[in-house]
Amino acid sequence: MISAQDQFITEVEGKLIISNSAFNTIIVYDMAKDSLYQVNYENKLTKSGKTGKYITEVESEKDFNNAMNEISQEINFRSPVWDSKNQRYYRFSFEALPKENLQDEEEKAKSKVYLTILDQDFKVLGETFVKELQSSPAKHFVKDGKIWIYENVDDELAFLRLGIN
Repeated sequence: MISAQDQFITEVEGKLIISNSAFNTIIVYDMAKDSLYQVNYENKLTKSGKTGKYITEVESEKDFNNAMNEISQEINFRSPVWDSKNQRYYRFSFEALPKENLQDEEEKAKSKVYLTILDQDFKVLGETFVKELQSSPAKHFVKDGKIWIYENVDDELAFLRLGIN
């Protein structure tokens, strides 16, 4: 078995925004200028990335699940999502909370969720702990200046709308 961190590439107004779940670093490829640059920013509420100090081989699936559980408890980043109305990016990050039973696939993963707001040049405008969210929003988008988060409610699609003041 193998597990890798998530990688993201999104296109925003002629730029490719490249990021991953392990670090807050963002790579920007400006297609019009044919230029590539790296953006680093400091988080005040969380670490800027994972430690990278992990065991590389395990003897059993149980050991693998334990290792993955520990890694997920470190900070994880989602892809920045562009808000064209307010000209800023929203980026969720989260720290998974320990699962009671690693073998129970029905147990819903819970997390401490954070939101970082970045301007169009990826400078931090603000960040907050989002106490209303109990798990990381894997799928979301911005419409009319609000973050829309996909939610499964009894096998029906629903949306949580998050307004930003």
